[in-house]
Amino acid sequence: MPLFGDFQTEHIALPPDANAGGEPFFRFVHLSDLHLPAWRPRHERLVEAVNCCEPDFVFLTGDLITRRPESWKTLEALLAKMQARHGIFACRGNWELSFAPRPAVLRRMFAGWGARLLVNEARTLAPGGGTVRVMGLDDPGRGWPNFDDALAGPPADYNILLAHAPLAARFIAPRDGVDLVLSGHTHGGQARVPLLWRLMLPGCCGGFLDGLYPMEWGHVYVNRGFGGIGPGPVRFRCPAEVAVFEVRLAHERKEDATLPC
Repeated sequence: MPLFGDFQTEHIALPPDANAGGEPFFRFVHLSDLHLPAWRPRHERLVEAVNCCEPDFVFLTGDLITRRPESWKTLEALLAKMQARHGIFACRGNWELSFAPRPAVLRRMFAGWGARLLVNEARTLAPGGGTVRVMGLDDPGRGWPNFDDALAGPPADYNILLAHAPLAARFIAPRDGVDLVLSGHTHGGQARVPLLWRLMLPGCCGGFLDGLYPMEWGHVYVNRGFGGIGPGPVRFRCPAEVAVFEVRLAHERKEDATLPC
């Protein structure tokens, strides 16, 4: 695998043992840790990969920017080009805490770009014949996470918590009514050099690395991220990721279909 490889699209069905027949309850794309530089051809391919899936939602779990001014222009262009039937939602990561304006200003910026930033708050939407609650927790590492505010409100048919650092999943209990936590932060290790890469993982990983983990209350998914940090940034044996989910409710299990894209 090349050091500066392109991204892979991962397809995840929930529940994992569901037979993927017919139309799902809803479909979404999960992106994390974009660490956007100036606009590059791979960003055009990212937009194509997202839009060809015709998602109901796009979820962004933080660290979207860098400290460079062109990062904001790339984020604006990316959000303007992405299409999602029921909206694009984001939470803050540690880079937004370090280099972005305060939440009120950042919310207005996202709204102007056609997306919604959730900081310790939730929204309930109705894609198709059911309801989905989208909750955004402030960054568990450097922010001011408030679980009570983020999880407030009655549960929906399906309940998703956006939290940049996967450590947040360790504080969820069955009574909270969360079905899925979406996180990033780990970069999947980014450069998996034998014997060394685990030492490079950031704090607040909560014992998670990448992929889907079953929990007592549901699942947590840790995205390897689309961008990276450091020189290059180098990725080794850990490709960048676009995650595409199809969610079916327990009573809607059917047979014989394949995921799109």
